Amino acid sequence: MFNKLLMAAGILVAFGYLMHLAGPLKVVDDGPLYLAGATDIAMGSAYRESRMPRGYPQALATLDMLGLNSSAGIVGLNLVCMAIGLPLICSVIRSEMGLSARSCAVCALLCCFSWVWIYLAPIPVSDMVFFALSSAVLAALSQAKRRPGISAAALIAAAVVLSLAALFVRTIGAALFAAVAFAVLKMGVAWSRRAGIGRPTAVALLLVAVAIVGSIGFVGRNSVATPGYLQAWQGASSNRWNIPAWRITEIGEMFQNVSARAFPPKTNVLPIESVTTNDLLTRESQAISYASGFAAIVLILFGALRRRKLSSIEVFLACYVGILLVWPFNDVRFWAPVLPLFLAYGWIGLRSVAHSRPAVTRAAACYCVVFCIFGAVAMAHSLKASLFDRGHTERISQEWMSSRADWKAAYERFGGERDAGNEPNATP
Repeated sequence: MFNKLLMAAGILVAFGYLMHLAGPLKVVDDGPLYLAGATDIAMGSAYRESRMPRGYPQALATLDMLGLNSSAGIVGLNLVCMAIGLPLICSVIRSEMGLSARSCAVCALLCCFSWVWIYLAPIPVSDMVFFALSSAVLAALSQAKRRPGISAAALIAAAVVLSLAALFVRTIGAALFAAVAFAVLKMGVAWSRRAGIGRPTAVALLLVAVAIVGSIGFVGRNSVATPGYLQAWQGASSNRWNIPAWRITEIGEMFQNVSARAFPPKTNVLPIESVTTNDLLTRESQAISYASGFAAIVLILFGALRRRKLSSIEVFLACYVGILLVWPFNDVRFWAPVLPLFLAYGWIGLRSVAHSRPAVTRAAACYCVVFCIFGAVAMAHSLKASLFDRGHTERISQEWMSSRADWKAAYERFGGERDAGNEPNATP
């Protein structure tokens, strides 16, 4: 019975995602910069978006070359990356963390019902492409441990190439290099023992390798941290003290599956009202998000400690979190690529702190049901904006993209509707 319900929920949410293929081009967050950069690449012009790595705009430019420069092409790219990344990361969770096939399937389903993933699926941002690449890297490293000689070396080489691709899609992809280096180090130690190489020689070889990699990283530091990122870091010094609270709240929003921005501000109904109902709901949601985030972090840490071993997954997550702890901007979507790993650690942590297994199972089942209900509401809202309120969605995108000539040209090149009526005059 459970498996049938799981399959039915999976088919339902997959149908919801596929319906976004019929929606209009929806541009939010960094979408204008990505589209403008893709237009520069497609037209052979100089790449002007210094804040954005070239990887995702290059993927959009490839869609343009294939004649898929449309909303359906962009949504299709996101969905393909989700379909590739989920089986890969589930294989990692199962082989490295020891979770059952059913637990992995539940993790995958919760990801698909996450409001963050639903929000990201129909828009031109790089998160889902990065998710697919990072999942492929971790899967290659996981398999390399179980393969002999040449096969293991080929998988490591594939992981290096995929890490480079991930770095050019998202700068935080640098965390994957730490995971690759850790895997190579463990394999090197095991190889040196089998080859009879003494410890001093092995340490010397390791130091040489670190020096070479460090030199390459120093020479290419401007490619890893683009000038736009460095300027953003220098110009946001006042926000740095808020970063820990932001990150806790973001994780809370992700695990409670409700955005703190789900209640948009409205004008007061009565003159005597000083605060609207939506404002109060937003404040309450933010407070609940902080508490939820703290609880989720505790469970994740318990889960990581419960494993009692260090692998490439922990190294990748530690570096990923470390980078976000020095990035002075807040957005829940930063965590979308690692949501499956967080869910897996949270489940391991929940089992480790609970004494009664039936109680844990019931609590987890209730959580999953509520999570999916909230996700279904988010999916319905997203489909309403894409299909039933199509004109309103197009008008908002047009108004935003028309604030700059290059943004407007990029919007129209990638299937955005031209404004046949009044010229938009609003700015974001």
